[in-house]
Amino acid sequence: MINFNDILTFLFFVLLLLYISWIIIYLLPRKRYEEKFQKITTIIPAHNEEENIEKTIQAILEAKYPEDGEIIVINDGSTDNTQKILEEISKKHTEVKFFNTNHLGKANAINFAINKANNEILVVLDADSEIEKDGLIKISKPFFDSNVAAVGGVIRAKLTNNPLTWFQDLDYVISSSWRYICDKINAGYMLPGFVAFRKSKLIEVGGFSTDTFSEDIDVGLKLKAKNYDVAMSDAVIKTEVPKTINGLIRQRMRWGRGGMQVIKKHKNLFFKNLKFTYAMGTQFYWYLHCTIYIPLILFSMLSGYFVYFADKGNFLNFDVLRYFFSWLSAYGMIEYAYRTITNFYAMDLYFITAFILFVLYLLYTFIMLVRFKFNALNLIALFFYFPYSIFVSIIQTFPAFYDVLKGKVYNRWEKVK
Repeated sequence: MINFNDILTFLFFVLLLLYISWIIIYLLPRKRYEEKFQKITTIIPAHNEEENIEKTIQAILEAKYPEDGEIIVINDGSTDNTQKILEEISKKHTEVKFFNTNHLGKANAINFAINKANNEILVVLDADSEIEKDGLIKISKPFFDSNVAAVGGVIRAKLTNNPLTWFQDLDYVISSSWRYICDKINAGYMLPGFVAFRKSKLIEVGGFSTDTFSEDIDVGLKLKAKNYDVAMSDAVIKTEVPKTINGLIRQRMRWGRGGMQVIKKHKNLFFKNLKFTYAMGTQFYWYLHCTIYIPLILFSMLSGYFVYFADKGNFLNFDVLRYFFSWLSAYGMIEYAYRTITNFYAMDLYFITAFILFVLYLLYTFIMLVRFKFNALNLIALFFYFPYSIFVSIIQTFPAFYDVLKGKVYNRWEKVK
């Protein structure tokens, strides 16, 4: 008979090795760049962004940068007041230009802007994001290295009193930490919603494609295929994130499917070199891990409820609430460790592996929270992160396998709230 704890122990052991490798890589020295700035063109693709576009442009205008530049906004088929706002801004600021396009989609909107840009360094950001004052300087530094074709930034969520934004901000920190690890070994290829490019290199690989839902990862892989470097900077941008469960589901299903699509599309790069196999292989492993782990962990939680409570007629009482609180928060592992040390539970391999993994997970996450400037809301989200992580893993993982056998897709705009 299959022992679920043995399977979980194996999965925990694999994660344990991954966390150890991440911490070791984190301690490696990071490449430093001298300052040599060029004129830049900032590109903003926009579709129905009347609520955000003015703040986004204003943040760019106020950002520090030693060279003059231009801002190009592509108003891609907006049906709200986006065009009117852009007309008013462009009258006040001659460096701001905008073009109207007929709902081409984000990827093609960016491609349209590339051909309008007058400068070699292009900074692309989402229309619902606000750059920090030193963002342009920091994202431009790595271009001192002539082989760097693209540079990513750090994405943070705009925090509100909606707890969903707290969890997503922590999620973005964890995502940025993974890109930071890949950057340390020159294996980065993920370029999220704040990125800079060399125009000539971007044109060389055909710009952005529309055949996946993750055009940002896809373009990074196309550049890596040409042996160009993709770097990560400390430039920070804060972006609007979904504030409803429905919006989060739509966004993460899109991300999950897009990730699988680019792995499938660029499978020939999987064994490009050992470092790249490590990076791309880890991304693919998460799909396999979640596919096995999520059903097992949900079964363990629900079977425990039925065995210890429901079968005895205790459907809802204080002990039931305490049981689920333990499962759905970091308190559960602390309680599990205490009860094991006091001989209430057996000191077996399952516990040892799970406890060491928990300690390494906290250590790594705290290191990255300090690295990317955490706040108190991040700590609250971390304490209750388990149910959120299970939820987003479900909606990102299982729909993604639909794309293993599916044919071509066309990436169009999709607003999530």
